[in-house]
Amino acid sequence: MVDIIELFEQLVKIPSPSLGEKNLSDKILEFTYNNKINACYDNYNNVIIRIPATDSAKKPLLLSSHMDVVGSSAPVEIRYSADKKFIETDKTRTLGADDKAGVAVCLSMAEFLANNPDISHGGLEIVLTRDEETGMTGINNIQFNDLESENVLVLDS
Repeated sequence: MVDIIELFEQLVKIPSPSLGEKNLSDKILEFTYNNKINACYDNYNNVIIRIPATDSAKKPLLLSSHMDVVGSSAPVEIRYSADKKFIETDKTRTLGADDKAGVAVCLSMAEFLANNPDISHGGLEIVLTRDEETGMTGINNIQFNDLESENVLVLDS
């Protein structure tokens, strides 16, 4: 099972300002490929992840997070607080926990379900969008007719 803190640290180190999410989305697709998880870009370069149902009587669930962060494409240097309770930056830019915390949770859930087929569920769809911080163009370009879920949990800090 993936260590969610380690995954979060990997994600926040990748700069992903609005409309500059390509390096992050490539890393996400690499993660899904390495974990044998079905994922692809949609027509707007949002990332769509699907975990098949293990119980067809149950409804699928959609999780949503965004890949962009407030800030520039400058490197992100992380460190722990003096008491080791918090992940911080070197104070030269934002950490990007909004919403890489949500992305890390989505990927962790996908990896867990993909590797535990004995868990009964109705399928998981994950939408990781672009450009939430400045224009909401990622979510506005989702093809909702291509998704099966009726219920959505938006994981945004």
